[in-house]
Amino acid sequence: MEQVRSSVEIRPVHVEPRIGGGTSVWLHRNIRKVTEDGQDIWVADMAHGTVDGTVTEAWASARFAELWERFEAPDAPTSPLAAVDGETATANHAAGTLLVVGGGLYRVTSPIAAGERIEAGRNVSATTVADELAAIAAK
Repeated sequence: MEQVRSSVEIRPVHVEPRIGGGTSVWLHRNIRKVTEDGQDIWVADMAHGTVDGTVTEAWASARFAELWERFEAPDAPTSPLAAVDGETATANHAAGTLLVVGGGLYRVTSPIAAGERIEAGRNVSATTVADELAAIAAK
């Protein structure tokens, strides 16, 4: 965590897509407006990190405490499942189908209808190309 200062109001959550994929997420807490040398400034505690996939401020806000803890952990890995969890399917997907979402690979574990929420542990599980190739080779 670090303390940040700004001449413009600080919002609790700010997200920006990254050029190479994923999303940068800035989290702020203990936001307060103070006056220093006759000027109003905003001060807050900040944690910053990245998540796989494209996420929204609403998604990050709903997971604020979890993300804060992850970003504060030394060498914290990002989880592709965290980025896919709660996204909405844009088409129907049968069980066993592989999905690529936000650069992550997922196996559909139970059918997903268009418009349905994608939820880790309920209808998708993370996988890797190596795991999928090993499964094919084992058949």
